[in-house]
Amino acid sequence: MRRSVRRGLGPIARLTITNDTELDTVELSGLHVGRFGRFTYSLSGGVTTSEHEGTLEVVETTVEPPPPLFPLPPSGVIPPPSAIAVPATTSYRSERYALAGELFPTPALGVHVGYARWDGDDALDERYDVGATWFFRRRISVQVAWSKTESRLPIVTVTDVEAVTLQLIGRL
Repeated sequence: MRRSVRRGLGPIARLTITNDTELDTVELSGLHVGRFGRFTYSLSGGVTTSEHEGTLEVVETTVEPPPPLFPLPPSGVIPPPSAIAVPATTSYRSERYALAGELFPTPALGVHVGYARWDGDDALDERYDVGATWFFRRRISVQVAWSKTESRLPIVTVTDVEAVTLQLIGRL
């Protein structure tokens, strides 16, 4: 005995996605430059607080399919158009703490180290950076730095980044 199952296409639907996001950020940072013996140094640090509130709403509207080109035997009643809305609200707060220091063994050359940590954001956890600054003119320098940002997620994500930056800096 052979059985055949006839499957038709499901109802046609239109999806409407609305994303409303609000982000408030407050930052406090400081920089200190001083001398330690014959060395010049700088220390910097900061705290950043971010509050994120977002609403994502997905509305699925069932649309009546167009009539077939050839008449088909009635297979049931076509449901009237309907809409299903699925709202989702997210709200979280995160803080970023950063410390950095730079030591100039000569007036033209500096060595930089930095560290930052995020609390309350699982996608970001820590950032480390090291670099060197060279003043090839009295007020103009070039800085090269290597940094690594890691997440606390158990998988590698796009926020797990190693970067090398090159900057041209002028000082007043």
